[in-house]
Amino acid sequence: MPQNAAASSGIYIGNRVLAHQGFSVNAASNTWTAAMFELDVAGSIEVSTQSISLSGADSMLLKGSLISQQGNVTVESKDSLEVRNVVSAGGNILLRATAGDLTLTATSRADAAGTITLDALGTVRLDGPIGFNNAPQALLVTAQTSILASQSTSSVRSAAEVSLTAPVVQFDGLLTTTGRTAATNDYEVRLTATDELRLTGQFTTAGSVLLDTPSDPLIYNFTGIQTGSGSRWKIVSAGNVSLGRITQNGAAATAQGVRLQAVAELLVQTTSGSVTVPTGSQLAVSDDSGRLRLVGTDVQVVGTLLGGASFNGTGQVIWTGRSASVELTGSSLTVGGLGPDTTGTLVTRGALLQATGKLVLNSTGTNSDIEVNALSSLGTMPTAAAALAVASPTPAIELTSATGVRVYGVIDAGGTGADLVTSAGGKVLIDGLLRATDQLSLSTTSTAADSLTLSQLFLKSNSQGQLLDSSDRLIDVNSFLINSDGKWVDANGDPLPDDAQPVRGGAPVRLSGGTLNAGGTVQLTSSGGMNLAGQIGELSVVANQLHSGTAVIQIRAAGQSTVSGRLQASQTADIRSTAGLKLTTAGAILATDLAHLLGGTLQLEGYVGSDDLVILSGVQSIGVTGTAQSGAELRVHSGVSAGWTNTQLLTSSPTATQLAGGTVTVRGSGVLDATDAIRIATGASFSLAADAVVSPNLSSIRTPV
Repeated sequence: MPQNAAASSGIYIGNRVLAHQGFSVNAASNTWTAAMFELDVAGSIEVSTQSISLSGADSMLLKGSLISQQGNVTVESKDSLEVRNVVSAGGNILLRATAGDLTLTATSRADAAGTITLDALGTVRLDGPIGFNNAPQALLVTAQTSILASQSTSSVRSAAEVSLTAPVVQFDGLLTTTGRTAATNDYEVRLTATDELRLTGQFTTAGSVLLDTPSDPLIYNFTGIQTGSGSRWKIVSAGNVSLGRITQNGAAATAQGVRLQAVAELLVQTTSGSVTVPTGSQLAVSDDSGRLRLVGTDVQVVGTLLGGASFNGTGQVIWTGRSASVELTGSSLTVGGLGPDTTGTLVTRGALLQATGKLVLNSTGTNSDIEVNALSSLGTMPTAAAALAVASPTPAIELTSATGVRVYGVIDAGGTGADLVTSAGGKVLIDGLLRATDQLSLSTTSTAADSLTLSQLFLKSNSQGQLLDSSDRLIDVNSFLINSDGKWVDANGDPLPDDAQPVRGGAPVRLSGGTLNAGGTVQLTSSGGMNLAGQIGELSVVANQLHSGTAVIQIRAAGQSTVSGRLQASQTADIRSTAGLKLTTAGAILATDLAHLLGGTLQLEGYVGSDDLVILSGVQSIGVTGTAQSGAELRVHSGVSAGWTNTQLLTSSPTATQLAGGTVTVRGSGVLDATDAIRIATGASFSLAADAVVSPNLSSIRTPV
């Protein structure tokens, strides 16, 4: 370069430059630096066996192409660098704007067999395709200000690694990786932003993905799909993470969702913020034993979480993985919330959580409960996943809360051997429907009077409050057909003779209210009292027999409990409340083999019945103004100890001397009815002051009191 060149001088190449080996330009000397290096659109630099190196100019503009068939391409400007055409290398590519911005325009294209490195002190703009014809093994992009990838033209393709590191990363384009590195626990795709991370594009990756930012990431209108075996997605933040968002445009709201599917694990974790999955967003893990985990101070899900599923090309859910889990951990957990309807109005929306393995909700906060709203549904082994064989361990749903649990929606532990277990340190309220294939357990250490509540059951009935089956026929508590006077009738509605067998109608129809059902045992345990106004055991009529979907009901409460709902077991119902137990006039307890009620004071105002054996146990007293009815034997024991063994309570026949006090009173409309025998034993007294005629449908006992 001439020593007296003007400061504004530059280097311009407007024709093709071809070299068998290499080509190098250093646009600076000891006394002079080119203000501009320009490769015009008609120009190109192409070498065969070695490399291309361009450096030294303050600004560099590449309108023409740079091609090194076997070597590297290195372009380093002192200030800004703009690429508008092809940069291709058989080896590596390095593009650096030392003190300015680096721009790959929409007309640019970068391809390399090795590593592509992009670096700028200012902003790196990725507006053109990278790896379109030849995907590099790695794409490494760093900027001191920001990395911007446009939605309309940006497309990044790598054979394995992609790393984007800047204070601000806004990726609105396409990112594809076709392979993985040799390491097993690394993350092939890494986006690190110290100030702002925004994703609104689409990722299709064979390897694992890590998003790391201390701030609140903006992720919406985004699709992320993984294909590589064992690959993972991890989002780590110290801020609030929302996978999707709700925008407000005047009076209309719009859901801008996320569809994100990992293979082995999807982990969203914030150390001091919340995790939100709004309506319109879908998260999934697809592999066997995959784990979908959300961890934050507050976790709210209004969208969809799927363990063991993937999405096909049209976005439909395909169940692919066995024993996959969905796990939520936070100080508070909320399932369901607000979202826009088709008119843009914000309304209450429900969430969908499904897994082929475990579904776990763990709330660790001392001031917040687990809450599942009325429109939400949680389940394992959904019907669409039935083709997948249940693997060990069996499916399960677990809700654990340091405080309370409130369920208004549906929780269904489906699949062979599936259990539903809820443990709380505070109050438990069930106003929805809980089902389990095998065992269903609710427990609380709360000592409150209403520590465990099944909300009021509403069954289909007429204007007088009499039960109706699905065909709108009047039925009694045992689903026998009756008329408006409560008398048994035949299928035509005509009263039956006194010695005729009753005719079974249909099962009662649940409209709403807390309902529990398990193929095995429903077990309720409380350190306080219970208010059971709902239903345990969903009823159906099979072969003219009333059948409960729950085999065994076992209830243990330390406080005073009230049963005003329906507890129905196909085998045994054993209800014990140490301080006291009241079965209200609206309450009904039905069992086939055994119905046992125990209370410090036992008040029976409703109906208890069993085909085989009914036992009423009172510590201090038993008062009967309702009906206790057995198809075989009825026992009434007052003066028992709450600490007696099952053998003492259920199989023995205590004498008066073995009972510590205790009274039995049958009065008003009270009825003790059994086909074979009624046995009453008290340690103090028995009083019979019942009305002469109280019911049209009673048995004649063979052995009187």
